[in-house]
Amino acid sequence: MTTATQSIDRALFREVLTARTSPADWSRWFKDLRIRPTPSEILLVAPSQFVANQVVSRFLAEVESAVRTAGAASRSDIRVTVNPNHPGHPSPDTAHRPRTRSVESPPPTRPPRHPSTHHRFDNFEVGPSNLLAHAASASVAENPGESYNPLFIYGASGLGKTHLLLAIVHRARERRPDLTVRYCTSEKFVQEFIRSVSKRRMERFRSRYRQVDLLVVDDFQFLQGKAQTLEEFFWTLDSLQQKGNHVVIGCDRSPRDLEAVADRTRSRVSAGLITEITAPTEDTRMAILQALNDRGPIILTDDVLQMVADHITNNIRDLASALRQLHAYANLTNLPVTPDTVAQQLAPLSGLRSVQRTPEKIIAICAEVFETSVEEILNYNRRPIPSAARQVAMYLTRQITGLPFARIGVVFHRGHSTVLSAHRRVTSQISRDRGFADRVNTIYERIHSS
Repeated sequence: MTTATQSIDRALFREVLTARTSPADWSRWFKDLRIRPTPSEILLVAPSQFVANQVVSRFLAEVESAVRTAGAASRSDIRVTVNPNHPGHPSPDTAHRPRTRSVESPPPTRPPRHPSTHHRFDNFEVGPSNLLAHAASASVAENPGESYNPLFIYGASGLGKTHLLLAIVHRARERRPDLTVRYCTSEKFVQEFIRSVSKRRMERFRSRYRQVDLLVVDDFQFLQGKAQTLEEFFWTLDSLQQKGNHVVIGCDRSPRDLEAVADRTRSRVSAGLITEITAPTEDTRMAILQALNDRGPIILTDDVLQMVADHITNNIRDLASALRQLHAYANLTNLPVTPDTVAQQLAPLSGLRSVQRTPEKIIAICAEVFETSVEEILNYNRRPIPSAARQVAMYLTRQITGLPFARIGVVFHRGHSTVLSAHRRVTSQISRDRGFADRVNTIYERIHSS
């Protein structure tokens, strides 16, 4: 058996995928997915090419998260292929390989790094908003059953509760391989309970959840109003606590706000330690963005990260989503990420005003500053003032919009090489002429303030 095979917890892989996808998606795309670690990569085998394509195009982030959560700490290369028994399956050389970066071949422009797995304590950014929750989680993971039982962690969606819960699972399994640790969402608990009742397999269900050393339940709020399931959960909690086994609960609200939960259950889940995770501070948001940025395909500047941190303040999941969107934009378009790009790409998510600073607007402002006309800039006029205005407008259009030189050439009725030459000339003059640099900067600020 290879080291890679030993490092994958298949049960946890399936549990995390179940938690991260809807029941319909799980049944359609993941139910028959098989994981086969090899010494060099993590191979996921799908029953058909269609399923493989869907997994790669729609759920790659969820699959990567599940693989890393399940213990693939030494590699990040993931490949989705097709069952060899499937008619017309591709050969290993042509199997669908998503563009995940291999640990052995990092991009040449980035320093080598050690891959960090998802949902562990060592990649959880600690700040004032989550300090107590993190400390309590680490304590429980180190010594399950000794204190803070049950541990109840609550906070709004996207603040890191699930990260902490899965970090507890990882740490407990690493320190005590002999422990029986189970993670589930409340949705999965409900589904298994209903299935067990209908098939008269309650003893098997109770054994599954009561014969464990550590039970971690996420999204507890979804048990509200489900009286029979809550009754079963109460007795599960009671059974575990009587044996000195530990329970950890994640929820989006405090126990006192669980109005559709019986008083005795609410009292029981409140009997240990209740800790809240609140919105991250600015420093914590920046730390999270910098850590995620280091693991991304493109390195964004601190100015861009600061803009994201300033406008997305309440949700870590939205921070990560915003960064993924900017990374995707830069990676797919090969264009620089400017403040305008951030505003335009993140407007729906952050409330940033999407400002369209078009080439036409830049040309018009340059014409005003140089006291010429838009027509003279766009025409083949070689007089010094229109020529200087044209070159500066080309330079600023590239800097502000990030458009390719060829596209800028179309706007100015010039070729790609003319725009490139103008950009180089202005860049050179800025570096050696302070007065010219100040003038270009003044135009830049006027464009951004108008």
